[in-house]
Amino acid sequence: MNCKNRLTNENCDLENTAYKNTAAGGHNESEIIMWGLIKIFWALYKSGRGILNPNYNPMRHAPAEVKFLATVILACFWCLAFGIFAGELLTIGYNMIGHIAVLAMVFVTWSSFQWFRKKYPALPTPPLMRDPGRAQRDYELTDQEREQAVQRTNGA
Repeated sequence: MNCKNRLTNENCDLENTAYKNTAAGGHNESEIIMWGLIKIFWALYKSGRGILNPNYNPMRHAPAEVKFLATVILACFWCLAFGIFAGELLTIGYNMIGHIAVLAMVFVTWSSFQWFRKKYPALPTPPLMRDPGRAQRDYELTDQEREQAVQRTNGA
């Protein structure tokens, strides 16, 4: 940068700093950090949504009562683990116990999800209202098709 026709050096310094900040792609450092943090939070949101929502996590095939009870129990234990972790940050012994509690809950959650995957596997849904080519049917089922659909649904 050239500052020959400037009245003071202060304006020249401001112009030089603006040039340095925008030299790499037109963004200053705070904008780059901000977009990086937004991307991190978005990735955490997307991954957390799959874990916390019982319609997407491995509990999705369990009955509603089982999903509710398991979610409440896991939430209570997670609250207890974070309470132990955050409640005693003044001494190292309790802090270590808090870390152990949080790590234990990670493994308890993982093992409960594994158990739900084994206990309630995904059932293949019969295509009741679809043609063999997977196109939607625009007509009512005949009596024979209805009986076949009922037999497929009942597992006979």
